Amino acid sequence: MKIRMGFVSNSSSSSFVLIGNEVKLEDIDLKKGKYMAIGNAELNEGGDIFELNEELLEEIKKREIANKFQFLRTYYHSTENWGGDGEIIKPEQLPKGGAQIFIGSQDQNSTGSVAELVEYYVDRKEK
Repeated sequence: MKIRMGFVSNSSSSSFVLIGNEVKLEDIDLKKGKYMAIGNAELNEGGDIFELNEELLEEIKKREIANKFQFLRTYYHSTENWGGDGEIIKPEQLPKGGAQIFIGSQDQNSTGSVAELVEYYVDRKEK
């Protein structure tokens, strides 16, 4: 028998909790921590939430589509799609002044590659 601790969903989305701070594109430094992007693409059953890597960050800059995202410097995350039940953090690991809490639902088809980024944010017509 499998017992699950945490969020449970019967849909193609995963619930998540993020603790972080909103940042501007020009302030992102992937060498100094993890950053998440929350996109405005309409997916099936949740939002387009994904961890930034060098390739995705450079494509967002190159295509000048930063206005379609909210960027977060992430100190804690909890969702299956990002590696299990999250990480344990201590209050002293948070920035001075604290951090924000973001709760939502991530679609299983969230951006995971440059091809998906282009499909969701460049090739789709504006509604």
